[in-house]
Amino acid sequence: MVLRRLLLLASFALVACAPEPGAPRAGLQTGERLVREAVHRANPNMNPEAVFPVREITPEPVWLELGLQVFQVTEQATTQQHETFVVRGQEVVHIASGIGGMGVESLLAADLDGDGSAELVFSYSWGSGIHRSQVGALVRRGDALSELTADWAFRGDVELERDPRGAVYVCADGVRLGQVALEQDALRVLVRPDLPETLQQKVWR
Repeated sequence: MVLRRLLLLASFALVACAPEPGAPRAGLQTGERLVREAVHRANPNMNPEAVFPVREITPEPVWLELGLQVFQVTEQATTQQHETFVVRGQEVVHIASGIGGMGVESLLAADLDGDGSAELVFSYSWGSGIHRSQVGALVRRGDALSELTADWAFRGDVELERDPRGAVYVCADGVRLGQVALEQDALRVLVRPDLPETLQQKVWR
């Protein structure tokens, strides 16, 4: 279930770094236009009249630390409801999945592998028939970006929590399920060994 999408800069030139001083932040109208153009480029046979209203869900630390904005398509869209897009400047990257769920529901910036550069970490829900939540990260590797998805899922909704030391945890109903780690280019959720049985039964690995 590990998913890696290599995004060449020739297609999406997105660099995860803090914004330049005074760098403009895209307004909602601009974000919506960029998302619409990206969706139509990826789906050239789509009805050109299709619309994709969006909302911005960027936490302030993500903008300040990574220079990224995150937009999510709303329920009023013709299609692509709950799909999520990362924007920097004029570049757009689609992350996660919202099919049958709510898409990205929690996101933050954190240096998961201790290399001094923060990653965009997010949790999202999806699933037709079986509702589940997963954890992903957008990381930079040389001249390419890779979206990583942990080989882990939870039957229910989760959220991310970053503690004062910078560690990131996956939580459900206020209970920490495990810690998110980036090890040798693999995203992992290190499940607590003492996780209550009622929650352990909802974990997929």
